[in-house]
Order: sequence, then structure tokens, then C-alpha cells
Amino acid sequence: MTVQGIDYSFSKPGGEAIAAAGYAFAFRYVPYPGDGGKGLTADEIEDLRTQGIAIGLVFESTAGRPLAGYGAGTVDAAACLRAQVLLGLPASMPFYFAVDFDANASHWPAIDAYFDGCASVLGPSRVGVYGSYSVLFHLQTVGKVTYWWQTYAWSRGMDFTDRHVYQYRNGQTLNGAAVDYNLGYGDDYGQWPA
Repeated sequence: MTVQGIDYSFSKPGGEAIAAAGYAFAFRYVPYPGDGGKGLTADEIEDLRTQGIAIGLVFESTAGRPLAGYGAGTVDAAACLRAQVLLGLPASMPFYFAVDFDANASHWPAIDAYFDGCASVLGPSRVGVYGSYSVLFHLQTVGKVTYWWQTYAWSRGMDFTDRHVYQYRNGQTLNGAAVDYNLGYGDDYGQWPA
């Protein structure tokens, strides 16, 4: 099964517009102090769920945050746990962590350490990655994460066949808000409710 969804940050299209456009899910940012307003809120959860829109979460403070290594991973995963409690989200819900740049083999040691830090707080079964084909392929090879969100950016036309989510187009507009288009695969691609 494949379903259409979107992700977005600061500008929010609203649940009614998302549902009317035929999207089944919205991936949003984990809220944290100083997020500038891009984080998911309780009011937004109510709006999305009222319209039958499933919700997924990704953590990203800066594009290169995973390069800060293990300690950064523990801090970011702890922020996810705080958001889970604050927003009343299920204790089993996974979180994606963004590697939002054109990473290569020189970055693997820091990225590995970052995801080890995330898993030390959340457990490996709740850790996902957003990134390019090479990032997902590497992290699968070393067994670091469970959920896979591939972006077409920097993937150079390669498809990661085990992906749960695929971001296939950026920079679109829905109800005046900037959104990206995604596909979700199967019954469980990290969304709530699954």
C-alpha cells in the first residue's frame, strides 16, 4: 500500500486543506525550545486528527546536527521524549532524525555516533533517519536505525528499496504554505496512528 502525504515547517496549510487535497499524512518537526515556531503543537495535532490526517515526526535543529556526534544524539532524542509527553503522543511512536545535507563517507563516523546516541535514549526500534540514498544505505549496513525516510535530494536517482517514506518533490504550495510531497509505504511508516 502506498499513500500520499506532505511535510512542512513554519507555514502550516491546515488539516482541512490537507484532507481536501487528498493527503493521508503530515510529517512535522519535533518541538524544542528555540525552534522558531516550526515545531508541532497540541492545537495542530487536534486539527490534523479531526481531519483524519496521520502524523509523523522528525527532529532537525540544523542541517548538519548529526555531525556533532553521540552527545548531540542523546540531547536530541531527549527532546523527542519531552515532546512526546508534552503533546500526549504514544510512548511507542518513532522519531526520524534528519541528515539534511549531501553526506559522504567522511561523515559516517560522526553520523554513526549521533544515531548511537539517539538509540541509547529511545531504543533502536524508535529511531528513524531522513536523508539521501547513501545515508540510508550506510546506516542500514551498520544496523543503526529502524525507519527509513529517503529524500530524492542528493540521492542521484537511486532508490532505497526498504524506505518507509519517500520525499519526491520539494518547494510546493498548499493553501499558501510551503510543503514537500511524500509517499508512505505499508501500514507502518512511522506515523500515528499506524
